[in-house]
Amino acid sequence: MTASLDHFPDHYPEILADLKAIVADSLTAAGIDPAQSSQCAHQAAEKIRKSWGGQMVYIAKGKDYELSQRDLEIWEKFTGRNHGQLCREYGISLQWLYKIINHQRSEDIKRRQNDLFA
Repeated sequence: MTASLDHFPDHYPEILADLKAIVADSLTAAGIDPAQSSQCAHQAAEKIRKSWGGQMVYIAKGKDYELSQRDLEIWEKFTGRNHGQLCREYGISLQWLYKIINHQRSEDIKRRQNDLFA
């Protein structure tokens, strides 16, 4: 029988308890039963504890990831006529918007075309 986090809350690492809560909330939001979500989240936290326990782990803030997600969102909303609205919505200059659109356009072309030299 495996002891759960609920039996030893004062001894469980805070970061793993936070991870468990975040994963359980995400699973519950996805429609999974809260009790099952909590159990799965605890299992995930335990696997991380057993695999990475004792290691120094740095978790990046993921600023580049957030910006790439934002840029993709801008590209998806871009109609060719809504420059001002997108600049206001995302707090960017018109020049920066053009840079994002040009980059996303070239990425879109790369995704759609086959590489002849691959």
